[in-house]
Amino acid sequence: IASATNLGRVLRHLGGVMNREEDVLVLYLTTHGSRNHRLAVDFWPLPLNTINPKQLRQMLDDSGIRWRVIMVSACFSGGFIEALQDPHTLVMTAADAKHESFGCGVLSSFTYFGQALFEIGLRETRFFPDAFRLAAAHIAAREQKERLTPSNPQMVVAPPMEKKLAALARELDRRVPPTVAPATAVAKPPAPVARCPDTPGC
Repeated sequence: IASATNLGRVLRHLGGVMNREEDVLVLYLTTHGSRNHRLAVDFWPLPLNTINPKQLRQMLDDSGIRWRVIMVSACFSGGFIEALQDPHTLVMTAADAKHESFGCGVLSSFTYFGQALFEIGLRETRFFPDAFRLAAAHIAAREQKERLTPSNPQMVVAPPMEKKLAALARELDRRVPPTVAPATAVAKPPAPVARCPDTPGC
């Protein structure tokens, strides 16, 4: 079950089996987000608690993992940046703290942010900051074309983490050359737009 309790357990387990000083954790969270910056983990009929920024930061700290790439694909997800940022963490969010993101819903296989990041950005480069910039540009163009209010994806990364990720990208490129995103990744029809109600656990 994708609950706050189990997320914490998984992170602690990973912290116990990975090299916490050298390895990089990549955590991608996608769900509905609310204006008060909580991530929904609904699983009816079980009453599950939402996840807030301080709680997620505590889970990560409890895991003991030093190097972290955290991606939050949810409406108003920019509200997670302040709590999660530090010299050894890159934080990407699908929106700023005051705006919705798009592409969620039962008919969607990916959000706009997820599709742009994984099918476009990370197919062209293994360097996460550059992948985010490519994804953000694609999202901005898509939102403008569809006349949507800009979601304003956000990224925060400090120099130590940027240096770590550059070394990781070079090592990955040495092992396996990057693949260019296929044209179909850009040409896919837009996913149905779903908006989050302004309630926790929407």
